[in-house]
Amino acid sequence: MMHSPAPAPLRIRPAAHDELPELAAIWAAAAVARRAAAGLPPAGLLAVDELTAGESLLTARSRLSSTFVLAAERDRLVGMAMAMQALHNDGAGPGEVPGLLHVSMVAVRPEAWGEGVGTELVQAVLSAAVGRDFTRAQLWTHQSNARSRALYARMGFTRTGRNKLDDNGELIEHFECSLTSDERHGWRQLSRNAAVD
Repeated sequence: MMHSPAPAPLRIRPAAHDELPELAAIWAAAAVARRAAAGLPPAGLLAVDELTAGESLLTARSRLSSTFVLAAERDRLVGMAMAMQALHNDGAGPGEVPGLLHVSMVAVRPEAWGEGVGTELVQAVLSAAVGRDFTRAQLWTHQSNARSRALYARMGFTRTGRNKLDDNGELIEHFECSLTSDERHGWRQLSRNAAVD
């Protein structure tokens, strides 16, 4: 009987500036694979998403309240996530929403989907937020992305009923979770015993 090899040890650590191009490529590859899984065309998406991801990563990294982490298996980057202080008007501002963390740019290489990498990344940004006066977390995810919706539900996020179209015309849904409620701490359990730097 053949056994699948165990996943490589996963390390969650802060992202470095010189890793942004590779992380933007991970974001773009995940977006193309997600769209293909939903039966949507990937045409033209890769270049646009790499550029958008790179710009978003640089902008978020420059915000003092941001947490930007990556997942690495040995020397290979396999995913990323960031979280930052939420702003009014769905990020357009002006002004911060007190106590609200905005989770964004959660992406995993498609070949690593199903290995718990996304769980580890989201757990890392939520754990970092607890010690920084955040009481709630929010995020948007594509309605067609069954993987992400299941991940966020397992971690205690619930749909708020808000929906809108993203820049590509796809429907996205808004989710929130409490960072203080005892019954919402499923996200504190590490599924792969990842090391967090």
